[in-house]
Amino acid sequence: MLYEKKGNMVEGNYTEELAVIIREMKNISEFETDYPLISSGFFDSFDIMTLVARVEERFNIKIPGEEITPENLDTCADIAAMIQRL
Repeated sequence: MLYEKKGNMVEGNYTEELAVIIREMKNISEFETDYPLISSGFFDSFDIMTLVARVEERFNIKIPGEEITPENLDTCADIAAMIQRL
């Protein structure tokens, strides 16, 4: 499902959709959306780049290189906030 931007908001539930992406990537059935992806070591550099590509595709956005930081990608809430900014 692709999302269409409307003003500064993207329609849809970012957090749940991000959890779906992460569950698909890691082939797991459950994932707590507040779990830290990077600071916990759950994601490695390959996972981060895969996540960026999938988020760009799913939410129909382009994430600039300078936005690909641990602060923007550590939790689903961090990623959702970044999506809203973009």
